[in-house]
Amino acid sequence: MTCSAALATGLTSFRGNLLAQSHDTGHFWETLRIQLVIPEKGNRYLKTCGPGPDNLIPILSEKGIGIVGFARPSREFPAYPGTPQRITEDELIMTSNNAREYIDTWAESMTQYGISGFMGESSIGRMIVDLKEGYLLEGANWVYGDPANHAIHGPMTDQVFACGNFFVNSSLKGKAEAGIGAGYNRAKRIWELLIDRQYDCCVMETPHPSEDATIPYFGAGITLPYFMSIFRDHGNLPPAENRISHYVPEERGQEAVCIHGLNYYTKCATICNIVEDHTDLFSCLWITFGQ
Repeated sequence: MTCSAALATGLTSFRGNLLAQSHDTGHFWETLRIQLVIPEKGNRYLKTCGPGPDNLIPILSEKGIGIVGFARPSREFPAYPGTPQRITEDELIMTSNNAREYIDTWAESMTQYGISGFMGESSIGRMIVDLKEGYLLEGANWVYGDPANHAIHGPMTDQVFACGNFFVNSSLKGKAEAGIGAGYNRAKRIWELLIDRQYDCCVMETPHPSEDATIPYFGAGITLPYFMSIFRDHGNLPPAENRISHYVPEERGQEAVCIHGLNYYTKCATICNIVEDHTDLFSCLWITFGQ
């Protein structure tokens, strides 16, 4: 109910597009694995974040496509009537050369068959970024054979964006949503921290990093350390106090991205930095654990 994600693209980002997600869980130990997949045909990619060997989600490809995922609290809907021929997320990342291809192929499959969500959920949210642009795709299985069962937000260029476990599309919100979850408050806090820096690149006068003045340079923008710091935001209670608190948004106002409570806690954050000259090395991925 509380996972959240954000992106920073183009001029808002200091170097390479940025994508991040915080992952929350109840209080049980969990092994977080990263798997490298090298298929006979198609793109190499990384998978991670799942409680079982069959629940790993593709998150980063050698084409510089980064993906994070989070659910949407939605009503129960009947399964597709028949045998769905859905494309899998592994097939998507293996065959897509950019984010637009990824979105278009998945949208076609979702229109016809809906989704088979993580852990059997009937709704989904995915934030996707490549070297050029970013997207949010969200959907629910309330109708089949109809593109109204999902929505695409994007392409997003030269901007920041944040979202949690709630529908952004007004139609899906009315048809499918069962609640917004605590992630709504966290997304508001992430927005606040993002927009504090998004226009720095346009207005700040910073030294040119190259002696060659013909190379375009647009200032600082959102740096990787600052982007990481957003997902270390603990609100107005120190961790020692958070550990003996229940996660109630009003307890800390809107001032917390990380949870350190008795019932739930932020187990890790995943951050991708999609850098053009390193896509063959999977760009960069950071995962940090717990507190």
